[in-house]
Amino acid sequence: MHTNMKRGFSILMIVLLVTGGISAVDKVLAHTDSYFQYAPFLTDETEYDVLFFGSSHVEYAVSPMQLYREYGLTSYNMASSGASIGASCWLMKIALQYHKPKIAVLDVFLVHKENTYIKTGFLHTMLDAFPLTPTKVEAILNLYRSWDMRMEFIFPFSLYHNRWSDTSHPIAFKNLLCQPARTRNKGGKYKTGITKALSYDLLPTSEVNRGRTAGKKYIRWFIDLCRKEGILPVLMLVPYPSDPERQKWQNSVYQIAEEEGVPYLDLLQEEIVDPETDFFDADSHLNLLGSSKVTRRIGELIKTMEDFPDHRLIREDSGKWDAWYSSYDMELTEAHQTKKGLETILVFLSWPTFYAEIEIPSGFSFPAGTLRLLQQADSRLQITWLPPDSRSIHVLVKKTSTHELILERTIEAFR
Repeated sequence: MHTNMKRGFSILMIVLLVTGGISAVDKVLAHTDSYFQYAPFLTDETEYDVLFFGSSHVEYAVSPMQLYREYGLTSYNMASSGASIGASCWLMKIALQYHKPKIAVLDVFLVHKENTYIKTGFLHTMLDAFPLTPTKVEAILNLYRSWDMRMEFIFPFSLYHNRWSDTSHPIAFKNLLCQPARTRNKGGKYKTGITKALSYDLLPTSEVNRGRTAGKKYIRWFIDLCRKEGILPVLMLVPYPSDPERQKWQNSVYQIAEEEGVPYLDLLQEEIVDPETDFFDADSHLNLLGSSKVTRRIGELIKTMEDFPDHRLIREDSGKWDAWYSSYDMELTEAHQTKKGLETILVFLSWPTFYAEIEIPSGFSFPAGTLRLLQQADSRLQITWLPPDSRSIHVLVKKTSTHELILERTIEAFR
């Protein structure tokens, strides 16, 4: 009997060592981007009113910290770069193992896609942070048909097939030895660059493409899953420069929304962003200024859909969320302090904790985009006009609450 006990103990130790070894290998090889994006979702002790799903359009459009500060809503931006609608739906099914929101929002940008394909690198970013569960396996089996690709996700130690050679470098052990960085904006991201967006006329919503796609199939799948879980499904389209053909596909979502009796927040039709100032690339993504406008409008609309509590007024919630908000505000403050160009500095004024004092030579003529930024930042901007022969623009950026100086720049005013 004593021998059997020793044998049993030895087997148990071997199992624990093997399991621990696989876990360590997983940690070494897995995408740090995934942990950055989703670790707070898995570990922070809080509940979420709203979860947002979609591609990078949503990543850069929705700021959970802004929704908390302005509306008292708790939310997480679950969007992931390159995510097809099908991949977003499977991510939601995985996410519901950990949190159950009152509302789930799905962006329909890729409704025209004929398949659920997502590049393996993007899917690693989306899934690596989540433990392997039957639901995660089910998602992998549905998103990929190739067993080689499936095995890459089901057995993490086979990631990329060639990454073993990289583990000789000290950086390979970063995940194992260090705590990876974590998002401070509950999954939301931002950019501060400015590019004039491409321009397309908006089609009337009656112009539609009624063809069948995998995107449409999964929109209905999303609605069904939400209803089974007692969650209000909401469809959304984040503003971007949409060409006429894509507009027809996106207009077809109105029919789905009507048939299913769900809201469709078509923010493209609302024309709430400025193509001169609100994008950081020409054909797709919003910058911080555009995001602040879109997030504010989403908050206004969502707040009317459910009887949400104001978490800013609930002590057990506000203590945590105020701390998370302060951490993100500090991140933006530190980023702001590195900026030199006037346009980028003005984009940061869309964040409510900043205001600026600017001295400008009288009669100075700004480019159209800069002039629009000055006009939009009016409530957070104090302008002093200098004599016409002055040769520079002087900028002071301060914190709204404390008037602490966080940035000072002198910019040559070339005429």
